[in-house]
Amino acid sequence: MQTEYHQFCAVARTLDLVGSRWTLLVVRELLLRGPLTGAAIARGLPDIPPNQLAERLADLEAAGLVRRRTEPGRSRRYEATDRGHSLEPVIDALAGFGLEHLAGEPEPDEALLPHVLMRQLELRYDARRGDGEGVDGRFELEIADRDALWSLEPGEPAPRRWAVHATSDRLRIRAGACLDADARLRLTAAACAGLAVGRRPDADEVQVGGDAERAAALLDALAPATPAVAAAA
Repeated sequence: MQTEYHQFCAVARTLDLVGSRWTLLVVRELLLRGPLTGAAIARGLPDIPPNQLAERLADLEAAGLVRRRTEPGRSRRYEATDRGHSLEPVIDALAGFGLEHLAGEPEPDEALLPHVLMRQLELRYDARRGDGEGVDGRFELEIADRDALWSLEPGEPAPRRWAVHATSDRLRIRAGACLDADARLRLTAAACAGLAVGRRPDADEVQVGGDAERAAALLDALAPATPAVAAAA
């Protein structure tokens, strides 16, 4: 990888390594989903040219951020090294900054990636934990129109149900049903995207089953209700 900035500066040196187009998104995929084949990485990066993906992976390997893993009978996979994992707070910081600048709903030409959406919900929750807004509980989140989510598996729809585990200081989400959920929330992909950026869905946009108070507390932890919305609820 050729240095571009020629500065004795930590930021410039970091950008020399990961500043090229698509590079940090390749790292994002490996951190959130890895280890992955090249085809699986590409599935999480709609529109990436195959030659650029190959170049970025080669660059990341050369920098010691990614390594290839070959197992008998399986396709070659890529995974982040320990050094690559050290970029996780950088990715999260960029996402946290970006959450404050997302507005409206996803554009028709913007892929709504399920794993990225759920990570953004986690980051939204975690960023507000210092406000004392956390809640303890287990929840099931159902995306009513899962076809609006980008599928990471060719020919298969994105997961409909997501298990959500909330504590007073963190939120963690994984694909799949939550059999022991305290409450279940059903909403559209667009409403979920709005929640990730702190926009409270209207009451008629969320169907709640189970412990309604705990479900409301989870929504409050992500996007506090305005007085008008709270009064209506």
